[in-house]
Amino acid sequence: MAAKLDFERWMQGLGVPMGEAMRATGPIMERRLSESSVSWTELDERQVIALFVSAFREAVPAIYPHRDIEVLNQALDQMLANIEMETAATADGSKTIN
Repeated sequence: MAAKLDFERWMQGLGVPMGEAMRATGPIMERRLSESSVSWTELDERQVIALFVSAFREAVPAIYPHRDIEVLNQALDQMLANIEMETAATADGSKTIN
């Protein structure tokens, strides 16, 4: 089972509008996919998350100039750590015979 990414709740907790982040990161992700000649369907869940995170980090200074970039990056790092822990905790569960 894949880890649940509750991005909306995470963004609300930071006090930044989710729509702005999605509009800003979308073109960056599309550009990177195009540059690497990769399509969305070729990416697994972890690769999509990594692509989003790198695009988000690139976009943050322009879309949230009033927010402390270091605080946003720390929150993003914490969210990723939580996802990795969830993924690791459930990874072996899919192989277990009930």
